[in-house]
Amino acid sequence: MRLAIIEDRISRLENLSNLSFDKIPEVKVISGQEFDDLIQQLKGNDLSLVQSFECIACHRSALAIEQREVIKRYCKEKKRPLIFFSGGISSAYFNDIDFPFLSINSKDFYSKHLELFINELRSGSVNLLLLQFGERWRLSLLLQLRDQLIVARNKGKVNRINDLRINSLMKSDLVKFKELAYLESSETAKLPVDGVDRLLAVLSELINDCL
Repeated sequence: MRLAIIEDRISRLENLSNLSFDKIPEVKVISGQEFDDLIQQLKGNDLSLVQSFECIACHRSALAIEQREVIKRYCKEKKRPLIFFSGGISSAYFNDIDFPFLSINSKDFYSKHLELFINELRSGSVNLLLLQFGERWRLSLLLQLRDQLIVARNKGKVNRINDLRINSLMKSDLVKFKELAYLESSETAKLPVDGVDRLLAVLSELINDCL
């Protein structure tokens, strides 16, 4: 698997990362003339320059809104993971409802987490959460889900499966527990009366295993 990094400012890349991308076969930095060519392609809804990559990372500010939307539509259609990074992004945001999408600060994107992400690419997997949380991404996600679930339950806002807001990566692990078999129901299906309690119990067990 390969990652395309669309970067208009090579100086930022060199300042923020110690990786020698030209020596990493899994990564292609699209800059200079190739970047200019891509911009022209995007104006015609053409993404031939990045079609051979399993994941796309893009400096958000380098593209106009219309150009970003072209890339997002392409990734949504192809279910291709997409990363937007920028110095103006104050906190990371991950969503995988339509396709895996991560919005992250440039410093965090070019941090040591990027090397972990590339190593995962070598094994044939794309895990955007490694960029956001690093090696302890699973624990971070479990804690986040538990806290969100408790708040939502206290507000009386958890009635259906989709109210749980469980991303696909985490859901694939949770459905292995027989007490959470209801998670395989329709997203709009009503939760069992004790569904939230069962989920919280499993989350606590998984969190303890990670500690």
